[in-house]
Amino acid sequence: MHRVLGCSSVLIALLILAGVVAGAPPPVTPRVNLPATPLLRKITNPSLSNLVAMGEVDGQVFGAARNQLVTLDQDGRITKSMAIPIEQPAGISAYTTGRAIIGDCGNNAVFSVDIGSGRTDRVLDLRSTDYGSLMAGDVVRSGRLSSVAFDGRCVYVAMSAGYSSSIFAVDPASNRAVMQAWSPGDRPMAMQFAGGNLYVLDAENSQLRLFDSALRLKTKAIDLQAPDPMGIVIRDNEVRVLTPSDRSIRILKPDLKVLIAPQLVPIWKAKDIVIGPITTLARDYALLICGDVAESGYDEFWNDTVWMYKALLAAGYKENNIYVLYGWGNDYPSANPNYRHTSKVTDFPATVAWVNKVLSGLKNGDPSIGVNKITSIDSLFVWVFDHGGGGNPAYFCLRDGVCCDSDFASRLNLLACKERAIFMQQCRSGGFVDDLQNGKSFISTACMSNENAHRADLEQETYNGVKCHHGEYNYYVISALAGKTITETSANADSNGDGKISAKEMHTFMAARENQSEHPQMWDSYEVGGAFLVR
Repeated sequence: MHRVLGCSSVLIALLILAGVVAGAPPPVTPRVNLPATPLLRKITNPSLSNLVAMGEVDGQVFGAARNQLVTLDQDGRITKSMAIPIEQPAGISAYTTGRAIIGDCGNNAVFSVDIGSGRTDRVLDLRSTDYGSLMAGDVVRSGRLSSVAFDGRCVYVAMSAGYSSSIFAVDPASNRAVMQAWSPGDRPMAMQFAGGNLYVLDAENSQLRLFDSALRLKTKAIDLQAPDPMGIVIRDNEVRVLTPSDRSIRILKPDLKVLIAPQLVPIWKAKDIVIGPITTLARDYALLICGDVAESGYDEFWNDTVWMYKALLAAGYKENNIYVLYGWGNDYPSANPNYRHTSKVTDFPATVAWVNKVLSGLKNGDPSIGVNKITSIDSLFVWVFDHGGGGNPAYFCLRDGVCCDSDFASRLNLLACKERAIFMQQCRSGGFVDDLQNGKSFISTACMSNENAHRADLEQETYNGVKCHHGEYNYYVISALAGKTITETSANADSNGDGKISAKEMHTFMAARENQSEHPQMWDSYEVGGAFLVR
């Protein structure tokens, strides 16, 4: 979005983009990927291959397997084994003196276990946990339990549920969830409290992450470089990582202080802003919104945003007419050239205020931020990606709050476009369909109103040994638009052979290929999808 304004307008734009807006929250620092932590020692033992969890209780390291709790010595040998009635253990954590808590992902329950006798007592039945009005609160009941921890007052449970994966603090006395935070990645396989902070193992990215006492995720991470890690034990001078896939426990010595060190605040930098000329010719506009950031453990938030942006440019959309709202307004410095662009991609922060401001600019024109007024002869392409919740009504999340389906639709419906195609990847995105329906709309969503959307399972690539992820739905939608996958494999969505790609063909291409536990939705009652040509 390169535009040129007068000096006073440029100053206004720069002040706005720098965060001089009432109520604008502070931006976050891009994640610092630290160098790989030196491996002090690797303990290999065939019996470790059966373990699915590891934790420390009363100074002793324990492991769990199906119906079994074991104690491990310093060399990873099993010194004691006892039977427990938990077929699918999900995390081990210290509880009260002489007792551990172990998750049961088969029943979404948490049990306390006497580490001397193996006697178990149910602590929580998450299927009946009261979540009040917490964000994505129903996930505490419907998600899959993957790990547990205890801070002396609350039991913390990590629930895997695609892009709704969350960590909840639950009061065991009342079985009420009192705090929620989005999980770093969709496989938070182990948690441990240390020094008042909650350490979480992001197994998909093999990283150690940290939440403070208010469940705020720190943007820095420690790369463990362990294959499919399943458990952690954190001590003052070491981190032990259970990797059953190679029958080992890796002993590392990272500097944990870097996870809680003060983080610098970056400055939003505006693009060169140019208002497009007044014209009677129809223009194609695109609005891309992604509230969460790659630093959260889901690199696809940036990957898919910049991939969609570059695919639109290649399809003929002009930079002047693509408005990108991402994170706190900063591009992510990806190491992968696929997810970089020759100029700045992000135009504005993805906050409630900025979404409303840009939509207002599309309605009326706003030279101060370089947004053109859309007219009745123009087309509008809309893409949304973030966490989502609710059902019907539904919402998608932004950096500072949520955008409800009715509010988003009411603002979007005021835009005087000729036609619009709307693509939404977030969880519960199907809940937006009824609000967005009108005679000039084509609507495509990743899932139904009562479903979670998921990251791609097989559709990912590796760059310099690091996985690059995508949303399952996004992967095929963007491939259809681009005519090729991110790895340059042909993706021909031209089902009618006319040499063009329509919004409906993008959806059809995606729906025939994606295989996650979600059901993409399409609404095209006025047959806009076939006429809306994107390439």
